[in-house]
Amino acid sequence: MKPPDVSKKKLVKETRWHRTYTLEEPRHFYRESKFADGSAQITLEELAAEWPQWSEDERVDFCQEIGHAKFSHLPDVLRFIMRHGDHQTWSGIALAIVHQLAAEETIPFLLNACRESSVGEASNLLQALAKSGAPEAHVVLREHLDRIWKDERLFIAEPHINHIAASAIFCIQHLLELGEPTGKFENKYQVLLNHPNESNRRQVQNFLAKYFPG
Repeated sequence: MKPPDVSKKKLVKETRWHRTYTLEEPRHFYRESKFADGSAQITLEELAAEWPQWSEDERVDFCQEIGHAKFSHLPDVLRFIMRHGDHQTWSGIALAIVHQLAAEETIPFLLNACRESSVGEASNLLQALAKSGAPEAHVVLREHLDRIWKDERLFIAEPHINHIAASAIFCIQHLLELGEPTGKFENKYQVLLNHPNESNRRQVQNFLAKYFPG
């Protein structure tokens, strides 16, 4: 597939922390962090003062973009969010803390956050845990997949995408990437291939099919 031509982008939304562009392809959007080019900056002191005043959407927007920052106090900003955030904001920084903080800080935090997460809200946290090198990741991911599989919403046809099913797909993907045998997930894979949501069926093809040839 030919990559989108980002030179032909049109600004459709801008916040303090990011810009969203539409590309020539229908329904194709491109999001750009202002931290990546340095047009957004914040000190730890400013964050501490402003955080209580921000709405949940503003906090999530900030956390989804802060990982692109290049300033030296980024680790301290991430630690602030770890202390004062919630599962929504933690999801935005999950991969950033794996890359920016030591394992002795990252792994206990992710283990606790994943185990406390509700079904459907832990995908980014589980992905980060899988990439953290934590030996406990296998167990936590399997436990979360078991919880998802018991959720009555798993096979409901949603208007766009079923987020519970998406979480199941990504759990299986992470476990396979960690070296779990495909045989453990063959039945779940076959069931998800026939999910009532087309978007979820595409996810199965895009992220899981390569592990189940034939």
